[in-house]
Amino acid sequence: MAMLERLPRKGLTLVELLVVVSIISILIALVIPAVIAARGMARKATCSSNMRQIGIALGGYESNYNIFPAGQNGKGYSFLVSILPYIEMKQIYSSINFELGSYENAHQTVRAVSIGIFGCPSDSERAPNYTSYAGSEGDGNARKMNGIFLQGYPYPLQVGYATIKDGSSNTASMSEWVVGVINENRKLADIHSYDGSRSDPTPLEQFEQDCISIGGGMKATTNGQQKGCAWTDGVSPSTTYQHVLGPNKPSCINSIGSDYPMAITVGSYHPGGINLLLADGHVSFIKDSINLSVWRAKGTRDGGEVMGAE
Repeated sequence: MAMLERLPRKGLTLVELLVVVSIISILIALVIPAVIAARGMARKATCSSNMRQIGIALGGYESNYNIFPAGQNGKGYSFLVSILPYIEMKQIYSSINFELGSYENAHQTVRAVSIGIFGCPSDSERAPNYTSYAGSEGDGNARKMNGIFLQGYPYPLQVGYATIKDGSSNTASMSEWVVGVINENRKLADIHSYDGSRSDPTPLEQFEQDCISIGGGMKATTNGQQKGCAWTDGVSPSTTYQHVLGPNKPSCINSIGSDYPMAITVGSYHPGGINLLLADGHVSFIKDSINLSVWRAKGTRDGGEVMGAE
């Protein structure tokens, strides 16, 4: 009797198929977080690169005029407007009529222009013409005005390297923040009103505690304001911030008025902290856990503080 020839097996068994699917699933589970992390690192690096370019431009401006641009000049323009010629945007700079204020209707077209290096790719919901970067006003004390980019009306207040007594490598020039989106509650972008129930002047520590308390929840009531605005506008909280609270903490305006009228904070979607541009032009990544006294010391140009551990 002839023996039956055994035919070769074709295809996969169900068990083998399940094994293959499981292996692929495991590989995907391992690869996707790595890809997401890599993209996040790339966005963080781009953000840092943008800030370094702005730092170079600020250094060029200071080299020419022996002062940094004002946080807000007499017509309401931001320090970012002043450095346009130093970032190859001289044509836009030349189109501005500086006899008019920054909010005049004649400047609506300029205000709508998107400047690539003024935006951090991690904040994808930001309006294209809003800036992700803000200049430091100092530790927030309105009497001392001890930062780099100061408010001045009608005459701008300006400082240069010669007035940075704490050292340009120790003094904050600019940082990043999460920009507000109209009619949307974004915890890192919202600004809260301090209720003014305490005596004036409000002690700094009490202002700090109250601000963290009222701004601690995603659904906290805001005063209708949010951080960030068109890069042309030079008023806080449009393009400047204070070192009152640490990175990624709530922002508040002290409605009763005091030596510390507002605490507009910096923040980002980078895990664990923010990029900080120092006055000498280098960018450092600052952790959210930085010691608050060190953070405030970085905000002052002439405080004479002894820097402790971050």
